[in-house]
Amino acid sequence: MKAPSEIVKNLLVTAGAGVYGDATATWPLYVSSEPEAPDQVLTVYDDDTTHGDALRRSFPVWGQAMVQIRVRCNDYVTGYTKAIAVLRSLAGTAAFVQAATATELLAGEHDIRYHSFGVVNGPNYIGKDESGRCLFTGNIRVSKEELL
Repeated sequence: MKAPSEIVKNLLVTAGAGVYGDATATWPLYVSSEPEAPDQVLTVYDDDTTHGDALRRSFPVWGQAMVQIRVRCNDYVTGYTKAIAVLRSLAGTAAFVQAATATELLAGEHDIRYHSFGVVNGPNYIGKDESGRCLFTGNIRVSKEELL
């Protein structure tokens, strides 16, 4: 099963919010680890351990996971505006099913239906990093169901 941060990363790439792993893009996008450069970047983090709920094999298996998105850039207004756009793009996501790969199926995993991506809070200005770049966060609650 993919971590919720990976699912959110894919949604952001599809929405055109960022380009995964390309430091030369206007808004490079990373998962779980934020590089020192470039100055302007989006990073997606799993905010808790609830994505492990697939280990519970009751029917139906419902779960919620928290994902945090961090926006970093030199300019406050640009960062705030980008954080709003990113959160809005996720809040409008329609439900979909993420099919398990053949390897995942052999390992006992199942397809996952993602019901919603709800904005919990944000954008939150959390100050500047040691290089003086503005930092914003937003938190998303991912509601999902394992299809047994």
